[in-house]
Order: sequence, then C-alpha cells, then structure tokens
Amino acid sequence: MKKLTYSLIIALFSFTVTAQPCKEVVGYYAGWKYHKRNKLVNPATIIYSNYTIINYAFFKPLPGGEVVPGDLSTDNLILLGNRNKQLQHDKSTSLVYKAHQNGVKVVVSVGGWTWSSHFPAIAADPSKRKNFVNSCIGIVRKYGVDGIDIDWEYPGHAPHNGTPDDKANLTSLISELKAALVKTGISDGKNYLLTFATGPAQKHMAQIDWARVEPQLDLIHLMSYNYYGAWDKTTNHNTPLYKPATGNFRYNVDHSVTLLTDTFNIPSSKITLGLAFYGRTATFQDEVSLHAPSTGIDAVTFPDEKGTPSFYNILLKQNLFDKEFDDVAQVPYLTGKNGSKAFVSFDDEISIGQKTAFAVQKNMAGVVIWDISGDYIETKPGSGKIAGTPLCNAILANTCQGAIASGKIMDFGLKAYPNPVLDEMDIVWSESVYSPSIEVLSASGQKVFSGSSIQGNQLKINTSSWSSGIYLVSISAPNEKASVKVVKL
Repeated sequence: MKKLTYSLIIALFSFTVTAQPCKEVVGYYAGWKYHKRNKLVNPATIIYSNYTIINYAFFKPLPGGEVVPGDLSTDNLILLGNRNKQLQHDKSTSLVYKAHQNGVKVVVSVGGWTWSSHFPAIAADPSKRKNFVNSCIGIVRKYGVDGIDIDWEYPGHAPHNGTPDDKANLTSLISELKAALVKTGISDGKNYLLTFATGPAQKHMAQIDWARVEPQLDLIHLMSYNYYGAWDKTTNHNTPLYKPATGNFRYNVDHSVTLLTDTFNIPSSKITLGLAFYGRTATFQDEVSLHAPSTGIDAVTFPDEKGTPSFYNILLKQNLFDKEFDDVAQVPYLTGKNGSKAFVSFDDEISIGQKTAFAVQKNMAGVVIWDISGDYIETKPGSGKIAGTPLCNAILANTCQGAIASGKIMDFGLKAYPNPVLDEMDIVWSESVYSPSIEVLSASGQKVFSGSSIQGNQLKINTSSWSSGIYLVSISAPNEKASVKVVKL
C-alpha cells in the first residue's frame, strides 16, 4: 500500500463537496467534543452539506423517566445559540438554525453507552414512560429539533440493568413515543422523526420485537463497529467489512447487515450502516503483525484519547507506523515502526468509500457516522482552520456520483468505484448507452485514459501509474456527455 503523508491528505481533500448527499448521511455530533481542539468543530464551522441529519448526542434519561441535557450549559449553547449581552440565546448561531438553513435536520439522541442503565426501569413503568415521552416532546419543542433518536445500549444487557422483559417494554416505549411525536407533529405542522440505534450482534438484535418496532421507526442505525478491540487477546479490526482471515465469522459488517435483513426481516431501505471515524489500538506482546497476541490499549501513542484515537489524530501520528491493507476484511491497519509494539485498527478514505458503496449496493437508507468531529482536519495542527473532511468526501463520492452533465443526458447512470481509488477502478453506466466513448482527465487537463466504441456497460481501468489527485471521468455519446469526479490516492 502507498503511504500518504498528512500534507498529501490535506492537498487531496481541501475541496468541499457542496451537493446534498443522495442517501441519508446521519452524523452523530458529540456535545462533549465541542471543546476539543479549541472548539474547532462548532455550529459555525460544521460543513452541513456533508450530512442529511445531525444526531446531537447525548441527552440522558433520569431514573424517574425525565430526559435532560447531558451538559446543560454546553448543550444549550450548541442547540439554542450563543448568549448575547442580555444573556439571551442568539438562535442564528445555533446548530439547529444553521442546519435548517442548509436543509439538514437535527435529531436529539437519548442514552448512549454511559446513560443507558435507566432505560429498563423507565420502559417497564407506565408512569415513567409517560415522563419520558413528555420530556422528549418538550425537547423537540424547546430546541426546535426534528425528532428523537433512542440509543439504548442495549435492551436485555445485564450490566446496564437489562432484563428479559426489556423486549416487550421497549415496544411499549417506542409505541407511546411514536404516538406522541405524530400527535405533536400534526399540531405543529411537522413530521417528527423517531430513529433507533441497534448493536451489531445477534444477541442485541434478538432483544427487540422488530415486527412491532420497525414499522414505527423512520431509520434504524446499525452500530457496525467495535467488533474487536483491546479486550481481545489478539489484534484484529475495529470494523471489518467482511470476515477477517482469523476471528469469529459473525464479527463483521456484512454479517450484521445480513442478520437485520434476512433473520429479522428489516427492509434494507430503513437501515443506515455505521461508520467509525475513530480507531482502536492495542499493544503487541511480541510479534508485530495482524492477528498477533496483544496486551491491551496503546495509551502511550494516543494518551489524550485513552487509546481510542479519532481519525484526525491517527493522521497526525501516521508517520510512526507502517500502513497495511487487509484485502480479506477490506480495511487498513497500522503497525509500529522502529521497535514500537503499537497497533491501530481504523478506517481511511478507501475503506469508508468501500463501506458506503456496500450500503448503496445493498439498497440501504445510507450511512451513520460516529462521530463527525473525527473527520475535521486542520490545515496544520493547532491552526484552527479546517482543511477538509476526507472521510465524508469519500462517503459523498460513493453515494452521489452526481454527474456533471452537458447536452440532454443527466448522468447516464455513470458510477466509478472505489472512490477514492488506488490501483484499479471500475466504471459502470446504463445498459441503454450504446458504444460510448470514455476519457479521464487529470485536474490539470491531461488525458490519462481514452477509449471509444466501448461495448457493454462496464470498464476496468488500471490507475496504478496515475499521480495522486482529482480526476474527471467522462462518458459520451453523440451530443451527450456526463462526468464524475474521482480521487486517486
């Protein structure tokens, strides 16, 4: 695999995609990360065109069922806006206002791993459920958001006070919340969303009565990450797309999606695929290689994030590692240089692009990101200036292959993948396009590929000799032409 420096990443991804995503791109925005990097990622700097929905995380349920902000001061500042001299919130500076101005919805997410332990008791008690529902309606109206996301991790999970009764009680909680959101929406003239995050393992999915719950949900967010980590005795991938050469055959994205669609009969069009904008670390015992014995997190290289580094942090320290790509699991990983025993499993632009293409091919609703702040890259460390969001650019390149059209053809069904590309690229187009010509131009206008009277509707191009950068792939027939941009790493 070619090694990319931090500077090259910045050069490749300093452009911004301005078109709205063609699939749902749901981004979790963690309020507690607002203060990191001198408030680099805030309502004024978020690139809203990357997303269709922003899930603000997290509000916390109290023992009595009431739902409150996790951090009242920060959450109000972000959702209601900065305070002026009169100590009133200026809504024009709020996440909600700016998102709505850009056609993006905002949903408040309730729970999360830390605050899921009260869900079982709340869902089991009619009066606590009523308090929960009323609180959620109050949140929707107070903050002007577009719905509620339930992130109960997980129904039936004993360490979080889960019981076998959670399955039926969750159905009651969702049903009552949905009814209230519909009623409130009719009164307010809005269509409020209700979404739900589910774990990637069958034991998590089995604790949900999907036949009754699924019809009431607008989206189901599959948390398809954390398959492996420092808790395991050998190194493996945080979020493998397919089963690695070593490991449990159930621990991969493909298997989790298949469980939801084939075992639990969830329409793929309602599922978003989880994408991790962070990595997981481990420390090798002796041998420095994938699937080797390990002894826990690497807190030395990434002490500020307790061994679970965000993507931007991985880029900053990538020079300390050798980068490899697992062709079986379809994900990258890092191993320490110069005697270092460090290991990092993460996703880069290529694997994020491949996972997004997978979601598109499976006719899924789109993707869901944990969390968006990990993708905001500075022009240089500490500059406070955002150079770009390379992972989201990879998502948009694979959901919106939006053609740049001339003549009377809109897009020819033209797609190029993977995008970004390394050594080989597939180009496909509608079968109705007969014997087209195809050419590829570099950003400077140099023609790097040209072909005419091409038969069929698919072409494979070797890109290994191309320089890193942005290219325009164009397909044309008489008086008709369409193009897509691709990134060569």
